[in-house]
Amino acid sequence: DNGGAKLPIVVYSHGLGGNAEMYTFQTLSLAASGYIVIAVEHMDGSAVIVRRTDGSLCYRNKEIAQLWMDGNLEKYVNGRRKMTEHRSAEFLSAAIWAKTLDTQK
Repeated sequence: DNGGAKLPIVVYSHGLGGNAEMYTFQTLSLAASGYIVIAVEHMDGSAVIVRRTDGSLCYRNKEIAQLWMDGNLEKYVNGRRKMTEHRSAEFLSAAIWAKTLDTQK
């Protein structure tokens, strides 16, 4: 019981090459400490594997890593930039949704 006080909200973004499930220990620890945790599951191809809401799977984009290994740094950076922009949009969407939690009665 928090005595009616508002709980702090954390929007958690998993790292490149990971997924939200890999960070369960961290997110559960935050929740156990009194935070509302929103764990974003990125669909930009940077995660190892992600199950979409329709049940299909989104796999890691291996072409990006291959660009690096082939020395094609310009295409690699452009590909990573697109991933980062996608992740940023997902994170922002989650943060905007989290803000609605503060306005609900």
